[in-house]
Amino acid sequence: QGDDEEEESDVEIALKDLDFKRRIKLGSEAKAVLLEQLEQDSKFLESHNICDYSFLVGIHVIDEKSPLYNIPPPEYRSVFHMSGPAEGSIFKSYYGGILSADKKEVYFLAIIDTLTTWDLRKKSEKTFKSLFHNPNEISAIAP
Repeated sequence: QGDDEEEESDVEIALKDLDFKRRIKLGSEAKAVLLEQLEQDSKFLESHNICDYSFLVGIHVIDEKSPLYNIPPPEYRSVFHMSGPAEGSIFKSYYGGILSADKKEVYFLAIIDTLTTWDLRKKSEKTFKSLFHNPNEISAIAP
């Protein structure tokens, strides 16, 4: 029973980037779209002098306990054939998320915590922390 309790308690834990050690199972098309979107979003945030944002990944496992277990996945359509807003976003195409390539998980993806600007306070934080830590390992960096 100890293993079940430990496994059950891990379900509620939010991991930081260095602790996140699992693979997101997207097909090559969806992966390309995701990486392109992240690139565009990062450039947008940088152009607005925004720093210190996070990429949130929520994962719903589709198993026999899941309400999605007996629901067949939607008909596959290439992500490159979704023509525009009327078609909806690939990132919300399966119950508000994106279905994994193996159809065993649903991923909910978002960039969050976008309110910190690269200003004098953040520049000072980087300078001060650089006195005690490796500057390349400090989270306060220019956008």
